[in-house]
Parts: sequence; structure tokens; C-alpha cells
Amino acid sequence: MPHLPLYGKINSISSSGSHLLTTLCFDLESNTHIAHIINLQKVFGASSQLDREQAVTSHTLNSPGVQSLSSKNNQYIITESEVLKYSDGAFVSIKDGLSNISLSECMYNGNIILVQEEQVSILTPNGALAQTIELRAEATSMAISEDNRTLAFGFIDGFVEVFKQEHSGFQPVKKDGARGANPLVMHKNAAVTSLAIVRYDDNREWMFSFGEDRKAMQAHTEELIASERASTGLHQGLVKAVISSSALERLHTISHDGEAKSWVRSNTKTRPATESVIKNVTSAAFVRFDMKDTKRQMMQKRNFLVVSGGSKADGTLEFWSFADDDSGKLAKKELQITTGMAWFDGFYKNEKEETRRHVIDTIGNWGIRFLDSLVNIAKRKGEDEKVRIHAVDTIYNTGLAAAKYKLEKVVKSSPNRKTRVAALDHYAKVDSTVAPLELGLSNNCKEVFSKTLGLLGERSKENNEARTLLEQAVTRTSWKEAERDIARQAIDTLYGLDNEVEALLLGVDNPLLEQYAMEEVYRKGHLGDSKAQSHFKLLLQDDNAKTRQRAQDILFLKYPALATFARSRDESLHHRLCNIEAKGKSYPEQPSKTEASSVSTEAKDLVNQLMAAPHPDLSSYATRLSTSLGSNDTLAPLLIFMSSDDAQVRTNAIHGLVNVVHDYANSGLTKAFCTDEVSTIRQLAFDGVEKSVQKYRNALASRYQDIRKKALDGLSNFLEEEVTTE
Repeated sequence: MPHLPLYGKINSISSSGSHLLTTLCFDLESNTHIAHIINLQKVFGASSQLDREQAVTSHTLNSPGVQSLSSKNNQYIITESEVLKYSDGAFVSIKDGLSNISLSECMYNGNIILVQEEQVSILTPNGALAQTIELRAEATSMAISEDNRTLAFGFIDGFVEVFKQEHSGFQPVKKDGARGANPLVMHKNAAVTSLAIVRYDDNREWMFSFGEDRKAMQAHTEELIASERASTGLHQGLVKAVISSSALERLHTISHDGEAKSWVRSNTKTRPATESVIKNVTSAAFVRFDMKDTKRQMMQKRNFLVVSGGSKADGTLEFWSFADDDSGKLAKKELQITTGMAWFDGFYKNEKEETRRHVIDTIGNWGIRFLDSLVNIAKRKGEDEKVRIHAVDTIYNTGLAAAKYKLEKVVKSSPNRKTRVAALDHYAKVDSTVAPLELGLSNNCKEVFSKTLGLLGERSKENNEARTLLEQAVTRTSWKEAERDIARQAIDTLYGLDNEVEALLLGVDNPLLEQYAMEEVYRKGHLGDSKAQSHFKLLLQDDNAKTRQRAQDILFLKYPALATFARSRDESLHHRLCNIEAKGKSYPEQPSKTEASSVSTEAKDLVNQLMAAPHPDLSSYATRLSTSLGSNDTLAPLLIFMSSDDAQVRTNAIHGLVNVVHDYANSGLTKAFCTDEVSTIRQLAFDGVEKSVQKYRNALASRYQDIRKKALDGLSNFLEEEVTTE
């Protein structure tokens, strides 16, 4: 069964009995009117689907179509405002500025008849006005004889008016006192819905009509006396077409409900033969073209009655052959052409990528009804990635308002990552709200998330909602370890908006970004910013030991000389600082030791910060740093922290002072064992001071009994040692 890439309901078809079929389609959803010229001989003789499609020429109309018309050498489309003629492979306008066209017909010589309200205009094949006729009222139907010499119009009141061709043009037939009448009553008080002029077996010209009264009437075009053509076997549905050709021995009427009736070419009351054709008939035409006879292996000219209709939104063309006895009676449905979704379903599954891309390009011009087909291509399992993306591009290029909803579907459900990314990119182009960005952030595809961050970076410069979403991405706590790079992209994007440290500090609070964000504060040169300093003080108080150590290491880098001093004595610190400075890409040799005197001022500032943290690991490190320097500047913080309210801080300070052989340290320890309210601290400080008479004298003056007792015991031992020594 051939399929053709036509879409929309086929409202009108026409043919002059040749191999060319003119169709007029309308797609309700996209409000699109399309005209086609179909070369039937090529369609049914093609060796491939693509060759078959090349037998169709399409044209999208600028105004709603009314009817398609055909003569021996011309094909026309009548729209609400112009007449289009098929010429050199395309439809061109030959008459514009029209309005109120209710009926149209084509004469055998190519002239066009247009009915506009109560006026008839006859145009030449080039669109020039040849004649006008004034009617008694607005016509409801029209017919032209095959020899172009008789013209008839039916009206809403059941009358039919007949005109004959004379030297001056068409003139109404005059019945001065003779039998018959013009206008003639064919259907009493019922509109004439269908009208044809045919030649019966006596070769006399007759009018054949159907009316709203469901009667079939006839009248000789010269005698103009109405008679009933048949009283039984009539159509129940509205007659949509009356087909007559000199090549047939019968004329055919087709009603909307799918009944095709064959009428013998006779004026006798004979019951018509009935065949059931396609439902919801819209139009019919007689065609004749060459087809290959497979038995004889030769081309044979065949006649068909082609009917358009169907219950779906797309069209179907049925080709009915005639009986072999040349009676003109319909024999069987021999051929069929389906369009729209049937074409898509039958053709898209082709294994060639080129063919599938062709299908996508075609339905991309078919309007909103076919967008879901493009979505399904993008979602189809096993589909080639390039084809998926091509489908997504086509959805976007339609420019339809509904395209964004279809792109959203692809982002949500396509199994291909790059296809999702392409869909999101287009979705953001057609929707200026944050909806595409929210969708991208909720997607579980890393590539989509990465694309979303790029879009957020562009939008956030002028859109506060987008910036808020970007900040939420940075603080997102549901990141997985495998998404670390995407998380870093988020913070880099946010920081890139205005290069402010606040963006980096947001990332510090995200577990997956904490290390990267803290190090970026240093690498971006923000350690000296007051907001960064305040934040790092909080980090030194964090419950996580790794976080505290990382903050300590980064603070070292704030003081380059002190960092060099410390890393020259601590290889582990040296490697940690290398990781921060060069992101682990290089490890220079550990620096040689430098003099403590050159870094004492910097050390004092850092020791103050470390000792302020309520954690022994930092205060212990601070005391070790202070004692390694051994200067008053660095010992001073230890003495200050001896007065801390935190017992652990005081303990850490004492540990640092104990290891220093310095009068400055002894004075601090002496104060501690004399005054500290915690016994363990007093005893630790007492043990840290070198033995001397002054030490015991000071201890005996303490208000704490445990220290006075230790002083007495220590003094006794000290004196014994002195005597022994002497």
C-alpha cells in the first residue's frame, strides 16, 4: 500500500481524467491549507518510496482553500482570496483580491467559473475576466457540461437556472410560452445540493440533481421539464460528488456516509447499483493513467474512480476500478494511498539513517499534531544519536508555541544524554522563564545539569530568579561523589558572575565543594577579604578535624614567609600546601630552613587565630609553632591564652610554654600554677618550671593547697639533692 507525505484532511480532489490528481488538504490543529499535485502514474510505478514522494508537488496556501479544479491542461486551487494555477512545478497566483467565493468550477478549455454571492465570474486560464453573469439568488450548486456549452446553477429554494453558450457568451435559456421553465423547480422547497450535466444513452443532455429532500431528479437541458430519476435505492447521506465522464457508461454519486451509487446513463427510473466506499467522503474524481499489467508485462491504461475521506485526522484515497464489461459499474477497491500518520508509521521504520532524517524533515512542516511523533523519535530505543538530535532540532525549528512542551518531554525522558542536552538548549531558547532551568537542575543527567549551569550563568547576569537557582545549585547537598566536577562547575559559574568571595563561601558550606571552595578562596586572592577571614575563623571551630586542618593550611598561605618557615620543618604540611597551590599538579622540593626572627610577626597573628579555636589539635599546633620560633612575639599569644576561659586552651598554652627554655615562658607558667582554678593545669604548669628556690617560694605563696604541698615535697627533694651534690 503506497503512503504519501501529505497531512491533513483531504477536502477536495480534482482531475480531468488524466494521471494528474489535484488535492486540497486542511490540518485543523495547525490551521494549515496545503495543495498537492500527484502524478499517479509515477506514484504507482515508482521503485522506491523516495521516488514515489518525488511524484508529489506541494504548496502551502496563504489563505484558506475552497476547492481544487482541473481541466485537460490546467490545475487550479481556489482560495478565499485568490486563484492559483499550477505552472512549471509550482502554484502561482493568477487572480487575487477575491472574496466571498462560494462555488467554483473548471471548464474543459481551462476557463474558471467563480460564484460570489449573486454574481458569476468567468476567468480565462490567465486570470483575465471573460464574462460576468447575474444570478437570481446566491447559488448552492453548479454544473458545466463536458462540451462547455451548458451551465446550470441550483438554488436554496429548489430552483435550477440553465445558461447556454452563445456568440456573446452564456445566456439564460428562454422558454417563452413553451413547455418547461427556466428557472425550473427541481426540488420543491429544498435546496439543490448536487448538480451535474450528463449525456444519456440517447446522447441527449440532461441535468441530474440531488436535493435536501433526498430526491434524485433530472431534466433535459432544452426541454427543462423536471422528473424523478429514481424513487428507491437513494442516498441517505449528503451527496458529496457527482462524477460523470464520456468514457463511462454510468455516472456515479458518492455520499458522505460512504455509499457510491452507479447510475445507468438513461432517463428511465432505474435503481442504482450501490457499493460501500470509505466513510466520511469529502470529494471524488475520475482518473486515468497507465499501470503495468503484471500478467502481460506491459503498460495498460486504466480508469479509476478515486474517493477521498476517512475517519482520522489524515486523509485516505481509495481507487475503485470499473467492471470489465465496460458497463461503468464499480468493481472493487484496487488501490489505496494513505497519508499523514499512516505514511509516518509505514515509512519511518526504514533502517537507513538518511531515510529517517527525511521523514523528520517532512513531518517538521506538518504542524502541532505531528510534534509527538518527533518526540517519540527522540525517545525511541536504539535510535541513532544524530537522528534523535535532528528530531529535537526540527521540533524547535517549527516555531510552534507547543514546541516547548515537547522539548520538555524530551529532556525528561530521552534515553540519550546528548539528545537531552540539545532539547534543553532549545527549550531555554523558546521559554524565557526559569522553567527550563528548574527542569535542568532536577534532571539526573550530568550533561544536562552541566548545560543548565551554563544557561544559568547567562541568565543570572540580568535575572535574579536565575541567580537564586544557581546559588541553590552551589549549596545543593544531594550531590553524589561522581558529580563532583559538575558541582565545581556550579560554583565556578556563580563566581564568574561578579568575582565576589561570597560565591566561594557558599560552596564552603557544601560538603562536596568544601575543599575546592576553601582552596579557591586562596587561589582567587580573597584570603585578605574581611568576609573570608570571618568565615575561616568559623571553619577553625568546625567539628570536623579535616576541615579545621584545611582551614589552618590555607591560612598559612596568607603569610608566605611563615608558610615557607613551617613547611621547611614539616614535610607533610609542605605537600598539603603544594596540593592547594598547584592543585596537586606539581610538588617542588621542600624549602630549606629559614630564621625564626623573620616570621615572628606573621606567626603571632596565625597563633592568635589557632589558639582561639576550641579544639586541642589547633591549639597544640599553635603552641608547637610558637615554641619553634621561641621569640617574645610568638610566646606572647601563649601567655594571653593562659587567661582563656577554656581549660583546654589553657592546657594547650602550658604545653607550649613547658617546652620553651625562656624566662618569658617561666613567668607565664608560674602565674598558672599559682592562680589557675583547675588542679591538673596548676600541676602541669608547676612541673613545667625548672627547679629552683624561687619556684618553690612562689609555689608556697599559692592559695591552693595542692601546689603548696607539691612545693614542700619538691623543696625537700631539692635540698637533699643540693646537700648530696655538695
